[in-house]
Parts: sequence; C-alpha cells; structure tokens
Amino acid sequence: MDFEAQHEHELLRESVRDFFDRELPEAKIREYDRARRIPRSIWKQFAQQGWMGISVPEEYGGAGSDIMAGSIFCEELARRFPSLATDWLLTSMTARLFLEVASDEHKREYLPKLVQGDFLMGFGMSEPGGGTDVLALKTRAQSDADGWTVRGQKLYTSLADDADAILVLCRTETPDESKRARGLSLVLTPRNQPAVTVRRLELMGMRAACTCEVFFDDARAPLDAVVGERGRGWYHLLATLDEERILCRPCMWGLPARRSTRRCSTHATGWPLGARSADSRPCSIRLPTLPPNSSRSGSSPPKPPGCSPTASPAPPRRPWPSSPPPRQPFAQPIAACGCWAATDWWKKPRWNACSETPGSALSARSPSRWCAIS
Repeated sequence: MDFEAQHEHELLRESVRDFFDRELPEAKIREYDRARRIPRSIWKQFAQQGWMGISVPEEYGGAGSDIMAGSIFCEELARRFPSLATDWLLTSMTARLFLEVASDEHKREYLPKLVQGDFLMGFGMSEPGGGTDVLALKTRAQSDADGWTVRGQKLYTSLADDADAILVLCRTETPDESKRARGLSLVLTPRNQPAVTVRRLELMGMRAACTCEVFFDDARAPLDAVVGERGRGWYHLLATLDEERILCRPCMWGLPARRSTRRCSTHATGWPLGARSADSRPCSIRLPTLPPNSSRSGSSPPKPPGCSPTASPAPPRRPWPSSPPPRQPFAQPIAACGCWAATDWWKKPRWNACSETPGSALSARSPSRWCAIS
C-alpha cells in the first residue's frame, strides 16, 4: 500500500470541505445533532458526489479508489460532523463485505443501489447478554420452504433505523460448545416489516449517529438472504471487518482537529492551556505545632490548620510574571522560587536545579532548592 499523498487525495479533501461549507454549515449540523437524526437526503447528496461508492469497483458504478481515499474522506467527515462519519463507515463496510463474500447475484443487485444512495444496510452483531463475546449470541434463524424466520435481539446496531435491511449474525445450525464459531450465518433481513422493532439509543456524544437496539419477533427474510456461505458468517466478518478498524483511526484523527478544538488550543491571554491551572504549582503544606502540655480533651474543638497562634505562617504567594512564557521550549511557572524553568513537554517529570540556588544538591526533600518540571 502506498501511504504517500497523491493529487487525487488532495482533490477529494478539498471537495469534501467545499461541500460542507456549501451544503452543511455548522448551524445545520447543530440542528441535526439536536434532532438526533441525519436526513436520508444527505446520502443522496453523497451519491451525487460519488462518495457512497468510494471503494466500489467501476463495473458496479463506484469510484474504485483505495483505502487511503476512504481514510481521507472519513477524516474530513469527522472534522465537521463526527456522527455522519460514524454512519458512513457502515456504507464502506457494506461494500467490502459484498465484494469479498457475496454471490454475483447479490453484488449486481445491491452494490449499484449502494452507489446511488438507494440502499443502506445495518450490521447486527452485538447482543445485550454477550458483551464482547460475540459468539455467545442467542439470535436464531430457521429456514423453511418460503424463507428464513429470524428471532432474537441485537444491541448497538448502527444505521438500523434508517437502513433498508439489517445484516443479522445469527445461528443457523445446531450449536457446538467446543466450536462456537461454526454454524453462524449472515442473514440479510428486510427492515420495513412489523416483526422488526427498532429503538434508537440515546447517545452522550455524536448524538445524530444512528445506533439502535433491534428486536426480531419471527422476522421474515427471503430464502436467498444468506450473504456468503451458510454456517461461515463469523469467518466472513473476520475477513472483512479490518476495513472498519482502518477507517476508525482517521475518524479519531479528525475529531481533535475539529474547528471547536482549534479555538480552545490557546487561552485568550496567550497562555498555553494548563499553564495557569492549579496543578501547575507545587503545593506547600505546613502543619501547626501545638503548645506544650496541650490536650485535645477540652470542651473547645481543635482549631483547623493555619489558625493556631503558633502555626508557621504560609509563605507568600509569588505573583505571576507580567508576560506569558515563550511557546518554545515549553515553560511552566514554579511556585517554590518563582522562576521559570523550561524543558521539552514530552519528556518525563524530572528535577532541575533552580537558578536562584546554583550548585545545590539533587534532593527530593528540599523542594525549595529545586524546580519540579513536568
């Protein structure tokens, strides 16, 4: 794989930014976030731009680009609208799964619809009682002369409420406890039927992302709804979910690069964030000394530290310098002596000699002679 930036990748990056400036400004994104829903029309707009089939081959109407193009596109989505980037991952996963394991009939039927924005698919893998153990699923599917009957429950099913079909990982064969990965199939179950109930989950972040809980009460699926080989569904997922892991990384790159984060990168006064926080100064604590022959058994409660007449006075707090420190190298104010000590920010905490007491011995017991730098 070539990781070098190409001219086509930069054109894709600029086109995504222009699209958001023109079609999805920040005010509209906030509106969708408050409504906790992404309109279906956005997927049609993506299809017009050719973004619904970035990794789909040209023979099915896609762009036929590599994973680097998908990564750049996902990063730019996360910069402006992280919820949209989360849901778009499902379209890329759908294309990868159908290209790798689906039959030729399924490819010709679903991939052109995906590219045109007319087909969305959700992935139903996790279950409430399984946790991270996906193989402990309890969803079952039985076949008859007319098709499949799916019964069970799925949790954290992305894009289920807006999807046209849900790819359900369910057990279609008699379970074998010694080989639980066998006997699982991927059944493409239509979404719009009374036997399928979808409940959107309330998310703390990326609230517009379509993450759902799905109930299958004897839901029906066609006889040819199994994607890939029957009984090999788990192995099909292992062979195709690597693209999701790859695209999740640029999504995390785009999140801290959002415009709101860049606004908060520096304090309005020019100070680096955290330089004036409470933990940037070492704390000096001096306990009071009680007078001789004193007793705590008297009627009056003991006075708090600092209120005793014989308590050692706290050292005066040194004022902050009138001008902020230079940006490079990173500097922090030290309360013990009031001087500025600079070091590279990525290095581990260490003790540096203070400029006011040169030549003093390195000792953690004499913080007044040394400056703690982190």
